[in-house]
Amino acid sequence: MMNKFKSILLIGLASLSLGACGKIVEAGSVGVKISNLGSGVQEVPLQSGWQMTGIGERIVEYPVTQKVYTFSASGQDGTSANEEIIFNDKTGLTMAGDVAVTARVQAAKAPYIFTKYRMSTEELIHGPIRNSIRSAINIQAGKLTAEEIYTGGKSTLIAQALLDVQKEYAKDGIDIINLDWVGAVRYPESVTAAITLKTTKMQEAEAAKADEARAIAQANAKVAEARGDAEATRIRGEALRTNPQILQQMWIDKWTGDLPTYVGNGQTMMMVNPTR
Repeated sequence: MMNKFKSILLIGLASLSLGACGKIVEAGSVGVKISNLGSGVQEVPLQSGWQMTGIGERIVEYPVTQKVYTFSASGQDGTSANEEIIFNDKTGLTMAGDVAVTARVQAAKAPYIFTKYRMSTEELIHGPIRNSIRSAINIQAGKLTAEEIYTGGKSTLIAQALLDVQKEYAKDGIDIINLDWVGAVRYPESVTAAITLKTTKMQEAEAAKADEARAIAQANAKVAEARGDAEATRIRGEALRTNPQILQQMWIDKWTGDLPTYVGNGQTMMMVNPTR
């Protein structure tokens, strides 16, 4: 009798334990319930809060609010795996960069997403979506040279890659909100050295042009000044030639009243001190 009672008690406790199994779906996420005993994926997503699970059932969560994920080199941002995005320019030069992606799942599409990919959010982001981002960046980088990317093209590159990835995943109900570089793109040393040298030469050329323009301006100013002096002298000489009384008046104005003194040997005479 006692053994029978223990058996009933154990069955009851087991049933109670099984019935109490469940999972908390975090705020900002929806859950997808999956049964491994034949019913498959539940078509209606589970809302945030405590959700019960039966025997052979589990719940996978998907974020329906924006979350940021980073693909970076090993050791960057505390990561242990190297997930940096490596890509090539149109000449085949290899570059690398860390990329951040902002994404979310459309709540109603969560069951479909699990059915198609059979992955959690993290697996999906760091697997297929990262591969798509890498591919899109490579396609866009293949249209540019490393110098074009270095001198501002990387912004256009990442913007175009975003459009490509958005188009790819929109039909699945995965919203790729944004793509952005994290820090600087890492270029081959030969590229940065060549671009730095070119920039230095351009700056030196601009400085030389500025010096040349300044010298020309100074020379033109001197020529203009000389022309002005010559023109003033010509006008003054013309005025004295046509008006001899002006010269006479100038002489009178400077005369001190002293009589002129002559020096010479009788044949050659020179008047001195007619005025002061």
